[in-house]
Amino acid sequence: MKYIFIVLLCLPVLKSFSQLTANAGFDTLILCIPQFYDTIGGTPTASGGTEPYIYSWEIVALNGSFDFDIEDYNNNILSDKQSANPVFNMEMGDFFNGFMTIELTVTDTESQTAVDSIVIAMSNISSSAMLVCSIIITESDSVQLYICNGLSKGIPPFTFHWEPEEYVSNPEIEEPWAYPIENTHFTVTIIDSVGCIARDYILAYFSNTNTLKQNDFIKFPNPVNQSSVLSFDSQLLGSQFVICNLQGMIVHNSTINSCEFVIGDVIDDPGIYICTIILDSGNIISGKLIIQ
Repeated sequence: MKYIFIVLLCLPVLKSFSQLTANAGFDTLILCIPQFYDTIGGTPTASGGTEPYIYSWEIVALNGSFDFDIEDYNNNILSDKQSANPVFNMEMGDFFNGFMTIELTVTDTESQTAVDSIVIAMSNISSSAMLVCSIIITESDSVQLYICNGLSKGIPPFTFHWEPEEYVSNPEIEEPWAYPIENTHFTVTIIDSVGCIARDYILAYFSNTNTLKQNDFIKFPNPVNQSSVLSFDSQLLGSQFVICNLQGMIVHNSTINSCEFVIGDVIDDPGIYICTIILDSGNIISGKLIIQ
């Protein structure tokens, strides 16, 4: 008699797992105000492992100037912290200038985890330019340019470029000397370390551009004192009014909205000043003001 033996081998069923990977997107995302939102995460944000995935985003570090703490930002700036690709929306952008690190944790159904992070560089660089600043010079004279409206925030270091270059000693420094041969509108482009840009403007013009008409400007002779009142012709309303000291620095810059102007409201120190009116037509009226 022949016997047939059947041997059943019980082999374990092996599942093949690939390694779970998280992708938070760009290593660094740069946002220049007024842009303050973007979508973060990868394409895809997770791969490998076993789907479905669970996503968790959290801000873990701040480096810069800001008025809120990490918890406040965590509660406000991501549209959905459990989404694969949430929208980063810094509506509180005015209060942050620097670097923010956001960490992504991905978990699959087998409880594998993977971690990645993204750094968001947010720059609030601005020159706060409201009016074109003015510097008065005399013929064949030079003047030192400067960021007249002030440089606000941004991420240093900064680079500078002044135009037109032909009238500037070194267009790549913050405060070069200028040698204009005619009334010249200078523009400086300021770029911070992450590539965000601001611009500022200075008008350099010659003091003999036009002749002051006494009845159009000051209705009493020099010298004056802090309590004296400048009186303007009504036709000058809406023009730009600039007062500079003899060093070419602006001590007052405004729009004429009244026919009378009290000296002591803007100038504290006695001395010699140059008063200038820049008309809408571009013509300039200037004159000397001596304050005792």
